[in-house]
Amino acid sequence: MAEQPGNQDLRTRRFLSLLMANQRQISSYIGVLVPNFNDADDILQETITVMWEKFSQYQEGTNFAAWGVRIAYYNILRYRREKGKGKMQLSDSVFQSFCQVMEKKYSRTDEKLSALRSCIQKLAAPDKHLLHLRYGMSQTVYSIAQQSHQSIQSIYRALTRVHQILHRCIHRTLGEEGLP
Repeated sequence: MAEQPGNQDLRTRRFLSLLMANQRQISSYIGVLVPNFNDADDILQETITVMWEKFSQYQEGTNFAAWGVRIAYYNILRYRREKGKGKMQLSDSVFQSFCQVMEKKYSRTDEKLSALRSCIQKLAAPDKHLLHLRYGMSQTVYSIAQQSHQSIQSIYRALTRVHQILHRCIHRTLGEEGLP
C-alpha cells in the first residue's frame, strides 16, 4: 500500500529533525576514524543516504545518533576494505578498539541528556534564568551583563560556576564520580 503524501511529509520532517540534531555526532565519529577529510565527507553522505533508506527500521524513541554511528561503522569498514592498508590507516585491532570506545560514548547520549535535564531542574531559579538567557534565548554574555547591570566577568564566572555544578551533577547521576 502506498504511503499517503501527508505521511511522507511527516516522515521526511521527522528524519530531517533527527538528522539535524545528531549529524555533528555522526560526522565527528566518522572524522575520528577516517583521516582524509574528503573520504570522511563521502562516508557521511553515504551514511545519511542509508539512514534515509532504512528510516522505516529506526525505532522511534531510541538513540538516533547511536543508530547513525552504527550505520557509519559499516560504511567505514567498507571504505577500509576498498582503500586497503594505506600508511595512514590504523591496524585492524586498534581500529576495532577505537570503534568500541567511540560507540560506547555515543550510546550514552540519551542518558546524559536526561541527566542534564534533571540537573537543570535542581538549580536555583537565578541559575536557571541565566542558562535560559544564554542558551535558550541565545543572548551574548555582553547582553546579559547589560540587562542585569553586572560586569561581563561576573556573568562569565556565574556561567562557569553553573557549568561546574551541572558537570558534577551529571557525573553523580550517571555514577561516574571519578570521570573528568
